[in-house]
Amino acid sequence: MRIQFILFFITCCTSTCAQLNLELLAHVPNDSGVSLAGCWHYTDAQSNEYALIGTRNGVDIYDVTVPTQPVRKFQVPSVVSNWREVKTWSHYAYVSSEGAGSGITIVNLGYLPDSIQWKVWTGNDSLINKIQKSHAIGAEDGYLYIYGSTAPNNGAIICDLSDPWNPDFEGQYQLNYLHDGFVRGDTLWGSEIYAGQFSVIDISDKSNPTLIATQATPGAFNHNSGLSKDSRYLFTTDEKPSTPLGAFDVSDLDNITLTDRYYPSQKPSAEVHNVRVTDDNYLVCPSYGGQLTIVDASDPYNLIEIAWANLGTSLVWDADPYLASGIVYATAKSEGLFIFKPNYH
Repeated sequence: MRIQFILFFITCCTSTCAQLNLELLAHVPNDSGVSLAGCWHYTDAQSNEYALIGTRNGVDIYDVTVPTQPVRKFQVPSVVSNWREVKTWSHYAYVSSEGAGSGITIVNLGYLPDSIQWKVWTGNDSLINKIQKSHAIGAEDGYLYIYGSTAPNNGAIICDLSDPWNPDFEGQYQLNYLHDGFVRGDTLWGSEIYAGQFSVIDISDKSNPTLIATQATPGAFNHNSGLSKDSRYLFTTDEKPSTPLGAFDVSDLDNITLTDRYYPSQKPSAEVHNVRVTDDNYLVCPSYGGQLTIVDASDPYNLIEIAWANLGTSLVWDADPYLASGIVYATAKSEGLFIFKPNYH
């Protein structure tokens, strides 16, 4: 496969790339207007760093080891869809999409930087050929979580990844539609967008998930969420204009408390789409209106925006701050891939 080198250096700020505490290292414009969606990260055995980018046509794999010189190494095709999410476990990537017949794309990244392998998986056992599409995906502690699938329900499907190339159906949560989810330990924090709430689900028995609690979010349209490092605070987004990111004290599930709300400073009416929480309790917030912001959440009762960048006008779908190098990259749906060096102070 031909390796495509894409270099786009930014040496000045203009009205379309205004920023604070986010130094723009590179920008990869969309190929022929192909829109971008979710993103995630991977590091290979040689410590090369990669950005895995969901696109309308599949997944693009970029080597971002030199962040000023991102290199597109591979493209994994799939059913055309504007919705695509990516997560990783071990040296495998799992890709969800709302495209009919897309199933789950599994990519073996273990041969990087030289090659990859991929296939489409649509379920096994009682789910064989039934997972035809899904909205979001998660992979944590050796399990795959498929959210918003069409069969057998649109809650959460849980699969064992003891064999990462061949997921094994383990159990399912069926009470409500889950738009997304966040897993830590034996708890799944579900985004029940149409029910207007987040749910707290005990998954210690993967074959029988049990609902523990629910909580309405500020906009009653919970899109995604993330936990603080100490698991005491949950940060939520609602996909509605003029709706804030919410911070909740979840240390007592019998008394969940809203501690603060946050609106992006530059365009308050353009809501945060996905919240990504770092181990240092910063919130990286890809948002509508072409916005990327970073919020200091060290005091969940006083959320403080410390960085922002204007990437254009389209939805900034996702961002990833989790590579060891410390870069943050973001996917603007129409404008492309942006790579930043953040200043958290």
